[in-house]
Amino acid sequence: MRTNQSTCNFHRYGLRCAVLTALACAVHSVRADAPFFVGTGITFNFAGGASMSRDGRYVVAGQWSRGEGTLNNDDYDIVRWERGGQRLVLDFPGLPSGISDDGSVIVGASGRLFARQAFRWTAADGVEYLAPNIDSSAGQVSGDGSTVLGHLLGRNPTDPDVPYRWTTTEGLQIAPIVPGADSTGLFGLSYDGSTMLGAASFGVGSSVSRQLYRWTEETEIWAEVPGMTGLFTPPPGFPGVSFTRLTPDLSAAGGWVGAVASSMQVPARWTEETGWVALPDLEGGDTLRNGPVLAWGISADGSILVGRGVDNSGPEPFIWDAVHGTRNLTTVLREDYGLGASLNGWNLTHALDISDDGRTILGSGTNPAGQREHWVAYLAEPTPNTWRIDANGDWVWGPNWTAGVSNVAGADVLFGNAITQPRTVTLNRLITVGHVQFDNANTYTIAGSNTLMLDATRGDAKIDVHSGNHVVSAPVTLTDHTTITVTPPNSNLSLTGALTATGQNLTKAGAGTLTLKNVRAAGLLIDGGTVAVAPLGTAAGTSVLSSLSIAGDDAPTARLDLNNNAAIIDYSGASPVATIRSQLLAGRGGAGLGKTGNGPGITSSAANAANTAEPESRSIGFAENASLPLGAYTTFRGQPVDDTSVLMAFTRTGDVNLDGIVDDNDVTIIGATYAPGVPQPSWALGDIDYNGFVDDDDVTLLGVFYDPDAPPLAAPIEGTAAGMAAVPEPSTFVLVAIAIAAVVVSSRLRRPIYR
Repeated sequence: MRTNQSTCNFHRYGLRCAVLTALACAVHSVRADAPFFVGTGITFNFAGGASMSRDGRYVVAGQWSRGEGTLNNDDYDIVRWERGGQRLVLDFPGLPSGISDDGSVIVGASGRLFARQAFRWTAADGVEYLAPNIDSSAGQVSGDGSTVLGHLLGRNPTDPDVPYRWTTTEGLQIAPIVPGADSTGLFGLSYDGSTMLGAASFGVGSSVSRQLYRWTEETEIWAEVPGMTGLFTPPPGFPGVSFTRLTPDLSAAGGWVGAVASSMQVPARWTEETGWVALPDLEGGDTLRNGPVLAWGISADGSILVGRGVDNSGPEPFIWDAVHGTRNLTTVLREDYGLGASLNGWNLTHALDISDDGRTILGSGTNPAGQREHWVAYLAEPTPNTWRIDANGDWVWGPNWTAGVSNVAGADVLFGNAITQPRTVTLNRLITVGHVQFDNANTYTIAGSNTLMLDATRGDAKIDVHSGNHVVSAPVTLTDHTTITVTPPNSNLSLTGALTATGQNLTKAGAGTLTLKNVRAAGLLIDGGTVAVAPLGTAAGTSVLSSLSIAGDDAPTARLDLNNNAAIIDYSGASPVATIRSQLLAGRGGAGLGKTGNGPGITSSAANAANTAEPESRSIGFAENASLPLGAYTTFRGQPVDDTSVLMAFTRTGDVNLDGIVDDNDVTIIGATYAPGVPQPSWALGDIDYNGFVDDDDVTLLGVFYDPDAPPLAAPIEGTAAGMAAVPEPSTFVLVAIAIAAVVVSSRLRRPIYR
């Protein structure tokens, strides 16, 4: 159903109050990088309808201003609070229920009991009622403000509420029901509103079952999200689950990080790996005496929860994470963030929401004047534990650090300005941290035979180089996806020890260089600068990835330097071979002869050095393993490969089958594929100069560097077939072979071949 927009009761209201830059409740300006606690000045009686934008910048809530302040939305003014203290009071009453990411769209309901009106307000156009003259509510707004989910409310207790979806382009439409389901409850909305989640209920009473479904604007159908039945299975010993906040990634199939709910007044957390796990209450809690324990907010990665708990003194806001467990939020704000002075006179009771990054918390409590008021707390990044001595030393010796030894998941350590010359920090046991920072022009070396384990409690583990060149020679293990940022263009971080990254993605950011022995991980994402593989030239230098992503894709803006090594992309789905060729072409500086090899993309500093002494003598070749003319490899440069592998290797120019030698096998391949004017953009077919054709230039290069007696530039390779899959007509082959033989004679002279 779509409402007739021409008959909609559309009103544009002005603003009752201008933006206020100073509030009577002593809202003060705050630094974005410093922790703070501040009242919003939004006071309320029975309910406040508070919501926060996902970045924590905006809060919208109802401020009680008239009447009893209970069930009538018209007893409240709608107030938008912005970080920094600015307030905006809308010129119509109601209770808000959601706010867009940029704070420009607010949704909620106006009116009195049994006569409520769902509304959508924008800063540009004022208020619009979404279902004129129909008792209705608005529950959720998309991040961009374009889409609203809500309900048309039944007049009688036995009348069902009807879910709807409203968009700026289509107006109000009754939400579709999952086919065969008795009902579909809507929750979860993507940023642009094009995707929503629904819980479909099948059956009635004790036999009811529920399953998660996804609906997209593109398909306009509900599709079951596989493997998610456990989302509706309560923790052991509890009869049911009642959701309060969810963290879906609506764009990815089954892409749920976690969820939070209150089941029988017990907070719980859900992940695909663990199912529902009930969380402990605050120490000394008594839910029967002090009321229910509710989990209300969860960070985007599912690692931090906030809500209302109880302890011996009564209701208290709580915060939970895997490292610290359930803690009294008031105590955390006082003791961990030094906000005791700001909290004087306050009695905090609820934590209602938390921003996506887990840093900003919205809550409520009693202010020093005895009024119920919404508040905001910002938890700045904790100060890292810092190396404090200008000397070599052991990691586990407490006096070497400003805050004792850091050896716990999520810990943040800084190797900063203490040293005045290169120093070595030795790992004399397994060390676990979540974030390592280097910031000194002198070199720190993290050494030892024990492992440095990167394990974040939320988000990616991180290594940041702010200045200087630094070395980690100890083994490194990634237990989480990890981002390594080398910010200065001339800085380098060298991981010279073994890197274990099984099942994890490694992201390189910043303009500097990250040097590794190899990269064997689920994925390598190069967002900036260079990832360089050390010049090993053996099987130990072969990288193995499930995916490779370089910023810019076919027009890369970052670099992978394979040096004198090989790489294998063992992909699933569509082959990345075309993109890899584009990145190799960019790295060599374009097609043809005499290129510099210094472009962004995929390149080889070893080839560049060799080509300075002997032009065009070394290259990076590539092949789709399954399409190799002489048959696919089963082992390549010391690593197993299959038919869904793209191979890359530093090798001799003319070595089109990537075995490290330019010999008769390469002559055979180019003899079969030689066809000037016919596009064949594949090194493995003989396009040695990357111009997209197998032509006279490729024949010339093959002849110049033909040398079957030269030592191979490769580890042993196994599994090639004995012959070609197809052989051209004999006359063509003979002509090409004669041409090749002629240039082979001149190859012994090794003349420069620039044109």
